[in-house]
Amino acid sequence: ASSPLLKVPRRDSGSTPTYITPKGSRMCSSYAATLSPEERKKRKLESLRWHGRLPLKVDPQLSKPHNIHDVDRYQVAMLSGGTFVFHCAYLSGRKEEVRLKLLEGEVIPTLQFGEFGYVYLPFVSEMKLGSGSLSGTRGDESLMFTLTYGPHDMVFEATTKALFDFWCEGIQVVTAAHKRPKTLKLHLLKLWHELVGNSTEISYADLVLLLEKLMKKFDEKDVRLKEVFREYSISGSSLSFNELLSVVRVIRGYSAMKPVFHDYASNDVMSASQFLSFLHREQKETYLELEDAVQMINSLHESPDPTSPEMPWDVFCEYLADERLNSAFDSAQRGFVWQDMGRPLIDYYIESSHNTYCTSDQLAGKSSVEMYAKVLREGCRCVELDCWNGDSGEPVILHGRTLTSKIKMKHVLMAIRDNAFVTSKYPVVLSLENHCTARQQLRQADLLESILGKLLYRPQSVDVETFPSPEALQYKILLKGPVVADYYSTTDYGGEYGGAKKMKPAKVTKELCDLTYLRATRLTGEIYTGSRKCQEMSSFVEDRVNKLYKNQPSETVQYTNLQFARVYPKGTRVDSSNYDPIPAWNMGCQMVALNYQTSSEPMWINTAKFDDNGGCGIVMKPPIMTETEKFDPVNNPKFYTGKKPKFPHQKVNRESLWWSDAPGSS
Repeated sequence: ASSPLLKVPRRDSGSTPTYITPKGSRMCSSYAATLSPEERKKRKLESLRWHGRLPLKVDPQLSKPHNIHDVDRYQVAMLSGGTFVFHCAYLSGRKEEVRLKLLEGEVIPTLQFGEFGYVYLPFVSEMKLGSGSLSGTRGDESLMFTLTYGPHDMVFEATTKALFDFWCEGIQVVTAAHKRPKTLKLHLLKLWHELVGNSTEISYADLVLLLEKLMKKFDEKDVRLKEVFREYSISGSSLSFNELLSVVRVIRGYSAMKPVFHDYASNDVMSASQFLSFLHREQKETYLELEDAVQMINSLHESPDPTSPEMPWDVFCEYLADERLNSAFDSAQRGFVWQDMGRPLIDYYIESSHNTYCTSDQLAGKSSVEMYAKVLREGCRCVELDCWNGDSGEPVILHGRTLTSKIKMKHVLMAIRDNAFVTSKYPVVLSLENHCTARQQLRQADLLESILGKLLYRPQSVDVETFPSPEALQYKILLKGPVVADYYSTTDYGGEYGGAKKMKPAKVTKELCDLTYLRATRLTGEIYTGSRKCQEMSSFVEDRVNKLYKNQPSETVQYTNLQFARVYPKGTRVDSSNYDPIPAWNMGCQMVALNYQTSSEPMWINTAKFDDNGGCGIVMKPPIMTETEKFDPVNNPKFYTGKKPKFPHQKVNRESLWWSDAPGSS
């Protein structure tokens, strides 16, 4: 039982389809057509680097593994915990044990050091001998290696030459294995571990649970699951992982593509030239060359001869389900940053997370530092920190007045520092909700300056007329929080960190105000569209946004052309469910914050929106919103073209196959 193929317009069809879009902001049917081959390759390489897809660049002086595909030998030994190296903290000189670990819900290993130091291996771009740019780090240079992780260089040291060679080789092997795209096989492996752990077989009952998670519309009888299970199960009672792959391919409709595969294949395999013919004739991707076909096949599996790779049927199935190589969307607009990033930041949508620390529900769920690293690596550019008074003068983050667990603010800031610019170079906003007293606010300011350092964007003036652009704010972290004229006085501090008076935390310390760039203000009554400072911004609960969408949509668009607006879920969503983000986006709200820990339709829509523009987490608003004096997204029927899009060509793509809760799905 296969779903119908999704029809999408292509630029080679001979006619340009008409989209239902606002007048004055009609979308180009294919941005790629305007780019030269050189510019396309340049942007594609930059995107591959940001998304951890380029091969690891290795210093020729470092030891090379005998077999780059021998993942099990190295990964099993490194995951066992019996072998480790040290991370050398450059400034303090402190050395921390480094081990390879599988974080919760992950199938790709991560280097972990200290309590909350992470290096997510697919995003390591370079490996060098010695301490590199951090020369002067104490230790034996011949036993040190440096990993480049995003904009950071991190130095590691082994205790012996044998251990040094083993870790250098192991990191190369494990990194190479996990730099491949997130294929169906990898996604199934993740679901397998969630359901049966390290078991080598899966029962029929667990298979049903797995398919319910994998497929958007799953009916056990409709896909004849019992019949297919009996056909592919050698034991008759369970499936191995390879048998599971075969079952999934059958019930997801891959068998319908076999005749097409055999039209181009010889002896059950496609050569690179035959695959290129398929891409030109069936997919209408005529701009691709033989070099591109070779690269695509090599990215899907290891060929004996990488210069002349071949594609068997199972690899062809991987191509069909690949989120990057075979998307229904224009790869030119998703593959790299193609929009003008020189306009004021206020003219863009910013991918935003609500209660980022939560891993499950909002009442008694676990809070995790790892969630900040995870959402930032996924491209999120705005995270939330709910700060409360902690023990021993250390601010903590939790969902206040609930049973959620606590995490220290300093650990969260370390995770943000290390992961903020791993997959995107554009600015990150820290939405600070502050419930701390004066002395702990002073500690917050100290932590922000000492941990984030030069990454923190400091306000130059509160009277600027134009907001800086994403281009001007590269590698910068902006703090959003309340700023009031009634500061805490120095007598309220009672010394550096101790002896503070017991006061209501309505005031804000001057030290924290001085670091705050986006200034939270409360907006009561109706939307105000008059002149305001562009650094001021307001937050709206989802219920108020729905009322504004009905009563003041045009005024809200005018407001969001002048200031930032952040939208967040209502407090009754204790199960971490999400609201529909589209009304808020239609009114120009820049930061529409969702619960990232909950996979549901609103999050799929959010993922699809921010997959555009290279997945950098920042997408430009439609020009009609920012260039029209008065724009009404709801009550103006003349706004639409009234014409339905035409679909002159049918493309085989991953979105036409049943797929739910998968990497990049929406």
